[in-house]
Amino acid sequence: MTMKRLFPVSLLLVALVSVASAQSPGGAAREELASLPDSQVVLVVNARRITNEALPAVMSPAKFNQMANDLLNQSNVDVRKIDFVVAGLRFTGGQAATAPDFGVVVRGGFNADALLSLVRIAGQGQFRDETHGGKTITIFTLDFEGGDKNPPGAQPADAAAAQPSAMKLPSEIAAVALGSDALLVGTPAYVTSAIDARSHEAPRVKDDLVELATRDADALVSLAGEMPPSVSKYLNAAGGADNPLVNDETRRLVDSIRVVQASLGMTAAQFGLQTVLRTDAPESARALSGLIATGVSLAQTQIRNGAAKRGGKLTADDQRVLTLLRTLTNTANDRDVALSVSVPQGAVAEMLREKKATTGAPASSKRPAARGGARRGRGVTRRRP
Repeated sequence: MTMKRLFPVSLLLVALVSVASAQSPGGAAREELASLPDSQVVLVVNARRITNEALPAVMSPAKFNQMANDLLNQSNVDVRKIDFVVAGLRFTGGQAATAPDFGVVVRGGFNADALLSLVRIAGQGQFRDETHGGKTITIFTLDFEGGDKNPPGAQPADAAAAQPSAMKLPSEIAAVALGSDALLVGTPAYVTSAIDARSHEAPRVKDDLVELATRDADALVSLAGEMPPSVSKYLNAAGGADNPLVNDETRRLVDSIRVVQASLGMTAAQFGLQTVLRTDAPESARALSGLIATGVSLAQTQIRNGAAKRGGKLTADDQRVLTLLRTLTNTANDRDVALSVSVPQGAVAEMLREKKATTGAPASSKRPAARGGARRGRGVTRRRP
């Protein structure tokens, strides 16, 4: 990747990594989230709590501080001082090949204007400035594919080359400073809509999404999204065509879900995952809660039956799943179905260590034998050439 594309892509990655790896959302994060334009999916990241509490519980503080210091030296962004991250996603065109519009707001831990200036300097002209709503938006040109492999008039080398990619990535990314320590990065259309929404000149995120995404002020990460209409049609593609439990009633219940919320929380000893399924009516919520309870019971039975076929021995993964299912809570209240499970912090740390050990192990500990070498043994003399 050339220097012309390095820093625009780096800016995008810094924002997205903050979302994926990012004190309490509180009033400031809720207000920032509510100021986003109309979106189908929203996300809130409790960055301070993750860096100060969650990461030290599952990885070496020295290793994390080294990573944070490396990023600080390279970009002057201190992830340990980021207050929160909010993001929005909206789908346009209704086609799978159309990349959704998105925007990410990061607040705290950096000088927004200085960071944008640094990116402009390194951009080597691969950007332009536009003014919208009294703010200067910097739009960077991206090239994820390394150039057009089939320029106009050229014939693809084979039929496979003529097939379109699964999703076309955005060719431009916009960035604008929202304050001294706040930066908005996203597709140009989303960024301009966000500026309009902040001045009440464009529709904002629906109250349902804001309320669900910020319901737990102590959550590490919380996401809320609208379900697409007739989502049950995807059940067949997921293997439900031959499942006797997938019928008209289960499809009706799946289609009754209007909004889904999920959040990751943390206590002194455990991580917890909470989910809220908001349905179209209280009776749908009660029926859906019962369906989930039945599914959990069947899953437990299937695991135990599988163990019985192996002589009654449960695998480590079986034990983990059963332990997780035993912590499940399932309640229906009005139109909502609330689910939660919890995992000990020690179990998460253990799984991370196991994964590291598996991925870091050498392919073979045996040294390969020398080809054509003489075999040594008692009474055998190697012949010199």
